[in-house]
Amino acid sequence: ADDFPDLKILFQQTSIYDIISIVQLVSYGLSLFDEKFFELSELLEKYIGILNCLSLILFDKNGIIISEFYSENINSDMYIEFLEDIREHLFLLKRMEEENTLMNELTEMEGNIISYLHRIEVGNENFFISSLFDRDSKDKFEEEFVNLKDETIAILKEII
Repeated sequence: ADDFPDLKILFQQTSIYDIISIVQLVSYGLSLFDEKFFELSELLEKYIGILNCLSLILFDKNGIIISEFYSENINSDMYIEFLEDIREHLFLLKRMEEENTLMNELTEMEGNIISYLHRIEVGNENFFISSLFDRDSKDKFEEEFVNLKDETIAILKEII
């Protein structure tokens, strides 16, 4: 501790079976080591409000969460639904890798919630923006999403 006064060790309760919490830990670790990863978090926080989303998550092609942000207006039932949607998106990414295919976007609707997964390319790398939003926010989302995509690509270009 005396040799590295700025070093902080954080702990989180998880298990090897809880893939989501492990992926979230990796994401959090990345944001601590590079200012650009922190900028991505700030960008997602900004666009949660602009797009009126419930969640925004940036994955790499392997399903590692690069950055994420959730609306403050979610309850525990919604969070469980988020975890299910994240698992579905991770499963889809794995399947695309195994089948050596790529899709640009996927939209699913369950009840009043829209689940959206969009692929972006930065150099030779593929990333995916995952979002959940209310059906009533669809027009605003479609109108503003391109700005989120462009700003995300700009930051990712500085990282890779």
